[in-house]
Amino acid sequence: AAEPAGDPIGDALARPPAASAAPSPDEDPPAPASQAAPEAAPPPTAGDEAAYEARIRASVAAAQGLQGPMDGRWTLVGADGKPLYVFQFVDPPGGYGTLQGAWQNPRRTRGADDLGVVDRVERSGPGLTLIFVSRTGAAATTVRLQGGAAGGFAGQIDEDGQVQTVSLRR
Repeated sequence: AAEPAGDPIGDALARPPAASAAPSPDEDPPAPASQAAPEAAPPPTAGDEAAYEARIRASVAAAQGLQGPMDGRWTLVGADGKPLYVFQFVDPPGGYGTLQGAWQNPRRTRGADDLGVVDRVERSGPGLTLIFVSRTGAAATTVRLQGGAAGGFAGQIDEDGQVQTVSLRR
């Protein structure tokens, strides 16, 4: 099963701000109180923080609304539900430009052949074809998919001459 998407904005907002570093020995000491800047504004209230968080979330939602329907993270799973590849797509606004992607193979340990760029992405109506070389010296892996009513895709992967049924979902 696909892992639920995280909430990077929520996670960042939940972390307290980093403490400022102490001045280094070669820095000038702070100005005396008579030359110091005016007092800082009082700390934000819970209402201020909630309004700030709402503005951040609205900005992120607006930016995501400018992307095409394939933009983001997708997982290709086999018939057994186990992840075969994780893709990150960049889809221009409206979904009409060139779709670009990168892949990661979660079945491999981290190394030279566990991730790469999708060499060719072909979109035709509800269909999607991905072609990439998943291992140095290997033949190209081809994934042929058709869009489904629920927003996912189903089809087949041909990897190292082995063909199996797959689905692509968020």
